[in-house]
Amino acid sequence: MTMKRKWQIVALSLVAFFCRVLLELDALPKRVAHWWQSTEVERSAIERPETSDSLSVTKQVSVTAAAKMVSEGQGLMARGRHRDARDAFARATELDEENAFAWANLGAAEMILGEPSAARRAYDVALRADRDNWLALYNLGVYFVRTGDTRQAFQRLDDSLRVLEEQGSQKELRAVLNDLETSSTFSEVRNDPRFRNLLAR
Repeated sequence: MTMKRKWQIVALSLVAFFCRVLLELDALPKRVAHWWQSTEVERSAIERPETSDSLSVTKQVSVTAAAKMVSEGQGLMARGRHRDARDAFARATELDEENAFAWANLGAAEMILGEPSAARRAYDVALRADRDNWLALYNLGVYFVRTGDTRQAFQRLDDSLRVLEEQGSQKELRAVLNDLETSSTFSEVRNDPRFRNLLAR
């Protein structure tokens, strides 16, 4: 199996995991589920602590457009249109370069297209925009698992779980823990005591 194909398999696992998170959230009350499914990117844009004095109307339009573009990209990913999804996420980062979820999703698209170096760059930008972005932390942890850097991998995975715990995001936390327990991505590190510590939450 080629290295490119291995990266694609890992990326497909990440996409499947993220879709499972969204599906689980369908069980939430309609209003809350709609709030989540507008994507966490849009939520972060709404919650960004900026006033009309510091954020121009043009910037507000760009932030909103970027959030919608991320939603579109996620739909394309779910339909297997990965190149189109990458283009949508890239456009979102152009519209709002501080949108950490746009960068995290761009990284996932790059992974599935067999471009791990581009994925790593996207995750790094996501974490510069928001060092507590759980999705970027998780995806970066997976990246380090695949490259054999277990110290970095366990640190990033633990950081992702910590952020979800601090945010009280129980459904997402359970979905991440389930992925850690079942995904073949972690088969080579599952017996590592550090991995077992991740699950002891």
